Amino acid sequence: MIKNLKVKNIALIDDLNVNFENGLTALTGETGAGKSILMESLQLLFGKRTDQDLIRHGTNEAYVSGTFFINKELAKKFDMNQEIEIKRLIQKKGRHEIRLNGRVTTIHKIRSITRNFGDIHDQDDMFQLLDPKFYTTILDDRDKEVTENLKIKYLLNKEKYEEAKTRLKKLIEEKEMYEKEKDLISHQHNEIEKMKLVSNELENITDEINTLKHYDTISHNLKESLNTLKSNNLLESLNQIRTNIFHVSSKIDSKKNLIKRFEDSYYEIEDIFDELKNMLNDLYFDEEHYESLNQREYELKSLEKKYNKSVEELILYKEELKSKLDLVSDFDSYIKKENEMIKVLKDDTINSALKLTNQRRLIARDMEIELIGILKKLDLEHTQFKVEVKNTNSFFEDGMDEIYFKISLNNGEPMKDLNKVASGGERSRFMFALKTTAATRKGISMLILDEIDSGVSGKTASKLANHMSLISKKLQLLVITHLPQVAAKADIQMEVVKKQKNDRVITNINKLNYEERVKSIATMLSDETMSEFAIKQAKTLLEK
Repeated sequence: MIKNLKVKNIALIDDLNVNFENGLTALTGETGAGKSILMESLQLLFGKRTDQDLIRHGTNEAYVSGTFFINKELAKKFDMNQEIEIKRLIQKKGRHEIRLNGRVTTIHKIRSITRNFGDIHDQDDMFQLLDPKFYTTILDDRDKEVTENLKIKYLLNKEKYEEAKTRLKKLIEEKEMYEKEKDLISHQHNEIEKMKLVSNELENITDEINTLKHYDTISHNLKESLNTLKSNNLLESLNQIRTNIFHVSSKIDSKKNLIKRFEDSYYEIEDIFDELKNMLNDLYFDEEHYESLNQREYELKSLEKKYNKSVEELILYKEELKSKLDLVSDFDSYIKKENEMIKVLKDDTINSALKLTNQRRLIARDMEIELIGILKKLDLEHTQFKVEVKNTNSFFEDGMDEIYFKISLNNGEPMKDLNKVASGGERSRFMFALKTTAATRKGISMLILDEIDSGVSGKTASKLANHMSLISKKLQLLVITHLPQVAAKADIQMEVVKKQKNDRVITNINKLNYEERVKSIATMLSDETMSEFAIKQAKTLLEK
């Protein structure tokens, strides 16, 4: 329940501080007095988004603060005390702040808490009865935990099903694309395959061509080098020097590394000598082989130029082309498998949607019984009401159902769509029945109703007021009303008034005593002037 409301600099409200009590509280006042501003302030505490336009002219910031008392279970769930404070700060500079018990929090957090202990009906909610697209939400909210879980399972299956359909579409498009390119892909693959490419082949051919191209120079220099080594007995001389150095270094400790250094050089020269001999032995010039190497180099370079890829890249590209050719051949099998998967996933989605449909039909039966019972008490004795949950072939975001509210208000009349046949007063009573039964089901402790009695009068108004009084025994009920019957039945009546202050109009709220209530209710019963008869009627209503 709400215990206290503070509002500062919101539209016509300058500085408001009002305490609330349990039971039925009627908020009355002339049209334009500021009841809608009060409602807007309460909605801010329940997580409604706001903007700077609410800030009172001539000021730079505004705030709304509410003190609430919640039950032990809810306090334990959110790890809070039973008394909590929610505060919204709005500044013209664009800084908006939400605090819970003095700590900055988020709109999401506030909504998750407040929806567990209270609900607000504003006049815009009445339009939901005129638009069937809201009926699914109205129905699901009556057993939100169960329906939300079923919707999550349905959406997960629907997502998998839609992803599979997207994959199939892509496969078909790729198949069509590859089939158009199949001849080109096949030609390129065969052309590269015919070349029998080998890794590093071009580099090796280029090296060999360069060697053969300079055959005479290489051969001459190799022979000269070997002859010089042989004629001067260079290796034998170096070997003798190695022996001599060994004897020297073995006698002088500080020079022992000389033999190692010399031996490293000696063995390196000996190795070079052997390599030169091998090079000379391997060196052979064949004109036909030389021409074939040049031809192969030309072909490889031409292929590289044509595809703008190196030999190494062409080897990989050939495998890529082969994979594409294989894929074209395998597309039908892939498409077949994807179609089979789509059928399974579609069945899963439909089955999860049917579980949601069946749950909604169970909720609908309870809803019909509850609402008919209340509507009969609100002067609609012959009401017949049915919630039609129609399963379709369409996959919506909230299932596969279309929900229709069918109603007959008079004996002998066929059931018709609620949004087409109900009058303003009938819709008001229907919405009241919806809100109060939903509140009772959720176990919330407060309900705020803004002119939910619109279009109701006479004995029907009295019946509505009596039912409000009955509901207020179970939860705190705040009602903005123009009905004298509701105002009289309330445990507490508060009047929203406008007055002048320092050349500015401000809104205030006053808790009325008995005499003030008589005057207020009499005014509601009168036209422009308050008559003695109206005063007498007001007293009669208050004494009932």
